[in-house]
Amino acid sequence: MIAFVTNAGWIDSEAARGMRRCLQQEFSAVYVYHLKGNQRTSGEQSRKEGGKIFGSGSRAPIAITVLVKNPEAQTKGKIYFATVDDYLSREEKLGQLSKLGSIAQVNFVEIEPDSYGDWLNQRREDFAHFITVDGKKTDSQAIFESFSRGIATSRDAWSFNSSKERLERNFTSCIALFNAQVASYQFAPATFVRENDPTKIKWSRSLENTMKRGISSPQFTPDLVVTALYRPFFKQFLYNEKTWLEMTYQIPQLFPFAGAENLVITLTGVGAQDFSCLMSAHIPCLDCLEKSQCFPRYLYRKVDELDGASGSGTLLETGARVIINGYERRDAIGPEAIAHFQEAYPQAGAAIDADAVFYYIYGILHSPDYRATYANNLQKELPRIPRVATYDDFKAFADAGRALAQLHVGYEQVKPYEGCTLTYAPGISEQNLDYTVTQLKYGRIKGKTGNDAKDKSTIIYNAQLTISNIPLAAQSYLVNKKSALDWAVERYGVTTDKASRINNNFNDYAAAMGDQAYILKLILRLITVSLETNKIVQAMPKLVLHQLDQ
Repeated sequence: MIAFVTNAGWIDSEAARGMRRCLQQEFSAVYVYHLKGNQRTSGEQSRKEGGKIFGSGSRAPIAITVLVKNPEAQTKGKIYFATVDDYLSREEKLGQLSKLGSIAQVNFVEIEPDSYGDWLNQRREDFAHFITVDGKKTDSQAIFESFSRGIATSRDAWSFNSSKERLERNFTSCIALFNAQVASYQFAPATFVRENDPTKIKWSRSLENTMKRGISSPQFTPDLVVTALYRPFFKQFLYNEKTWLEMTYQIPQLFPFAGAENLVITLTGVGAQDFSCLMSAHIPCLDCLEKSQCFPRYLYRKVDELDGASGSGTLLETGARVIINGYERRDAIGPEAIAHFQEAYPQAGAAIDADAVFYYIYGILHSPDYRATYANNLQKELPRIPRVATYDDFKAFADAGRALAQLHVGYEQVKPYEGCTLTYAPGISEQNLDYTVTQLKYGRIKGKTGNDAKDKSTIIYNAQLTISNIPLAAQSYLVNKKSALDWAVERYGVTTDKASRINNNFNDYAAAMGDQAYILKLILRLITVSLETNKIVQAMPKLVLHQLDQ
């Protein structure tokens, strides 16, 4: 017998299914007693997880595992599972353990692992009947020819900012230092001492390798500053120069030059606790959603004159080809995927094209039925997209996806919500209001503490303005575990990175947009986005599968 007290993440994570299979093969019995305590969750789930077993320094769930290898056992790989109750404090959990006294007193339930090696939160088998979105890891039919993770910088405080001028100022000095370091290393590598002042430069593995290869950085180029989606409904300027990006993945196929037109459906990646998606017309950060994966409407490929296109033209259409700035733009959704959906609805004909399939996918991914039915699958693998029973349902989901896309991509242009009350401080009016934001805050509920004390019907904009009568229904539209307004309250303000001391002031972004009331309007617009999203989602048809996918 072997006993461990460990992080409990391996019990149901996709990455650990090989380990689970090995335990099942190696031991005659495995007993797991789950103490919960996962504080990387939020909301009601976090409260259910209860207290942290190892106190304030612990955020991970904890489990006691007993492995039994009995050579005389008639069967192998028996899995037994039990757990503490929900909502217990640390002391109550430890009290339960003390009261049990022995593993023999635990009321275990036997688990039958599924074909994927899952013990808990097992997947539905019918999910495998649907077409996958992943065209990179399969030889079978798939929807998207390629996709990408969000961009990873390893120096977000440097690479993302609300001010183009601050990006230029920071990188100009940083590049000069880096190039001096390259020269020093090449001249005398044995005595080289790396500059590690975090206010001057932020090193990463790829940047250090670049230095050791003797490759200098190009001088700062303003044309490489692009708009990116750093977090949901929070845009920033990004210095998109490859020397200073840790991993670009396939992003150059999606956004190869500044101003490249595209739409991407960004999803939480495999292993994320809560599935979420958000469409954008800009480069997403890797952490925009948890483990972001980006599925594009278009893919771009560099062409040259030998390939029949000019590298300097702005737009050239030759037959079915579209050439923009020396890049060929093509559908990321292949003709086989379109035919897959046309097969189910022959009466629709050419009405089912790449656009229709793209927006249908966005609609299905928001379907409450789809998310609830296949929640365990979506946690452990990339989505598969079912065909619904009728063309009317297909069109309803596609229309819903298109309407959601207009809200989520164009959130800065939707009509601001008009039902809130704006309360000004004495002597302040709309005419003399200072729209500068330092840190947005929710109102407070007297007599309560923590998250329960937040009055989410009220946002304190600044010392001069309070926004009240915010409909609480706006909080029910969640992206990556938080509401759109939660993201606004968290991000719309002024921050200073502790290590680099770089200031990031979202009021600078408002100034770049040419509207001093940009942030206030954006808050009101996000209320509209949230309420309208809820209406669209609630009006979706029930998920009824087509007979071809049953």
